[in-house]
Amino acid sequence: MLKIKKTKPYHFRKAHDGASLHRIYASRVACTIALICSIVPTLALLTYYNPYSEKVSAASTKTLSDITDMQQMRASICENSTIGESNTLTDTRDNSTYTVSKLNDGKCWMTQNLRITNTEITSENSNTTENFIIPTSSAPTLWPNDSSTTPYAYYDKETTSAYYNWYAATAGTGIDSMSSGDTTSSICPKGWRLPKSGTGVGTNDFANVSGISTSTNITAGTNYWSKAKAPSFTNSTLIVNNSTWLAAGYVRAGNGSGSIDTFGSTGYYWSSTADRQSYAYYFLFFNNSLYPADSNSRSSGYSIRCISADLADDEPDFTDPYDQKDVDVIAIVVPPVISINATSGMNKEVDPNLVAKGEISATISANTTYSVQLSADKTSLTNSVSSDEPTSTNSIPASSSVQAKTNAWGILNSDNTTYSAITSTPTTYYNTESSNEDSSRTHTFTLGVSISPTLPAGEYSTTVTITAVNN
Repeated sequence: MLKIKKTKPYHFRKAHDGASLHRIYASRVACTIALICSIVPTLALLTYYNPYSEKVSAASTKTLSDITDMQQMRASICENSTIGESNTLTDTRDNSTYTVSKLNDGKCWMTQNLRITNTEITSENSNTTENFIIPTSSAPTLWPNDSSTTPYAYYDKETTSAYYNWYAATAGTGIDSMSSGDTTSSICPKGWRLPKSGTGVGTNDFANVSGISTSTNITAGTNYWSKAKAPSFTNSTLIVNNSTWLAAGYVRAGNGSGSIDTFGSTGYYWSSTADRQSYAYYFLFFNNSLYPADSNSRSSGYSIRCISADLADDEPDFTDPYDQKDVDVIAIVVPPVISINATSGMNKEVDPNLVAKGEISATISANTTYSVQLSADKTSLTNSVSSDEPTSTNSIPASSSVQAKTNAWGILNSDNTTYSAITSTPTTYYNTESSNEDSSRTHTFTLGVSISPTLPAGEYSTTVTITAVNN
């Protein structure tokens, strides 16, 4: 706050004629400056890139242990993880949690069955390009025989498992006419997909995770128990190649007579691969049988396990807040920090025959470029004690013409001769811009104050605000 104080010292002098003492005012003004400093409240967060960093992928070092949500998964994260590394992740679509692990096939799998129902999913949170509603059926008895174009899903509290027909599992892309190949979408979370099945060499995810040789040409409907690595079946669970699979059974389609069958003794898990029209491949196992490429009607209700997306399918997603993969440099988001340490030096008595000068300065430390602006709450220095309205005779107005014997104050320009009048709108003056980031700089302003000999005594003030504006 800029305060102008009029002192009232009495000078007594004796008349030459010995007459009585006369009391006169000394025409002096003591000036004191204190500053209120501020930062523009609309400063936005800055995103800037470190120009000295090497070209490093922001996700290049992440592993399973570094993420918390299913939707944060990327193929690079699975690649960086070690075999056996596990974590519990949240599916942001319904806040269900699942354990996931990098298994012996080098892929990251959900180690629990998917159980989402009654939810609309989008491309932002799921392995789909279009919005899709995962339905819920109130009971397995409502499961029809023909559901090629109608999605069905059912969550059973007793088995804590969810069951889906193939049309629901593929988020509506597994249409009845599709007779081969893999679907383009699924109800798996973003960053995950349905496992692939079918015949061939090394392309069957269920065969690979079971430890069956990738050189083995998988034949549909063939039992591969003896070719799998360390298979066993106990407590309703298949353990093979250090992966575990719940024998959750399936929902038998029946147009009013559907039911959950064979829970505890068999497991059925959908793949993304079509077999022939109305049929799709799935993973089937019993207590001594394992079929990585069995095939059946798409209307049945089977379980789902999701596998992390492949590198080839893991497209860059620059809007993903969790991952800046494929960005050339490390992205750092830092709010602009501008600190102002202001000082003042105008504590002197003013002779009306002279212009008194003083300085205000602000040392500004910032990690961003900025400009300095000055403004005044009231442009005239007014007497806070006086109840009179400010006039030309009882206030000191801001002016570009500061000269002795007049009431005026202003900011001295860089020519050290002329002045500028401060305004109530933040204004940039000379010597106020900084183009350096991560720097500290002192900005100094010289003020001039002149008064009329008739200015009433009192304390004159206004509020000066220094504002650092982010460029």
